[in-house]
Amino acid sequence: MRNNKDLLLCNTIMILLIIIVALLPSSSYQIILGLLALLFIPGYILILVLFPGRSQLDGIERVSLSSLLSLIIIALFGFILNLTPWGVRPYPVLIVIATITALLSLIAWYRRNKLDDADRFAVSFNLPSISWRGKTLVNKALISILALALLGTIGIISYVIVVPRIGEQFTEFYILGPDGKAEGYPEELFLGKETTLTAVIVNQEHETVSYRIEVLLNGLKNNELGPIILDHEEKREIMIGFRPTMAGNNQKVEFLLYIQGQSEAYRSLYILVNVKQADS
Repeated sequence: MRNNKDLLLCNTIMILLIIIVALLPSSSYQIILGLLALLFIPGYILILVLFPGRSQLDGIERVSLSSLLSLIIIALFGFILNLTPWGVRPYPVLIVIATITALLSLIAWYRRNKLDDADRFAVSFNLPSISWRGKTLVNKALISILALALLGTIGIISYVIVVPRIGEQFTEFYILGPDGKAEGYPEELFLGKETTLTAVIVNQEHETVSYRIEVLLNGLKNNELGPIILDHEEKREIMIGFRPTMAGNNQKVEFLLYIQGQSEAYRSLYILVNVKQADS
């Protein structure tokens, strides 16, 4: 077990990441551990399978190839998952990578234990001092690239945590008929008799928004509701009525949705109705 602490650590990180994703799906720790797991661990274990000997690769080459192979593994299995019903989502990706890590770890353990203790590659958990003296030009270049990659990764992590990504911003707006469906709207109305429909607003603007609804009948304002204040992802069903003021066919009833501070309608819907004289 002394020479297999790195295998134990890699699999422990994967298990810890699974727990964090399950318990804290939006945690920033998930991002940090996820980058470590996806961008280094799979390739590192594969390098152990291919080169279990101490003298086969030096430390810089092993770390560099681990990162490169991890990117290849993630791209390959991401493409495969994209063709499946699960898609490229956190849980499927994590499960696949954790399974690959566990299987490769068993192979790496077997291959490394076939070697003599002196020939096995083993990770020292003491931080070594880094000196440019005696380093070849290739090793110096690899160290510089890794340092820049590390700084870039830290910058990306900081940006993602501090400035979370905002998806598409929009508002859903639709009218429901008497049966609670977006169909079956009334076509025959009576003069002077109020008709009530249900307007539905769903805020997907990633911020709190104040709305206002206007109802126009033949281009003239017939009713108005608001302000209607909704938080992000909040849905509101509002009963809104209008009263025909003149008889005639194919009269246009418009429902206009406004956002506070905007003079132009943000969303608009309409239906056509026939208005008859009320029975005496």
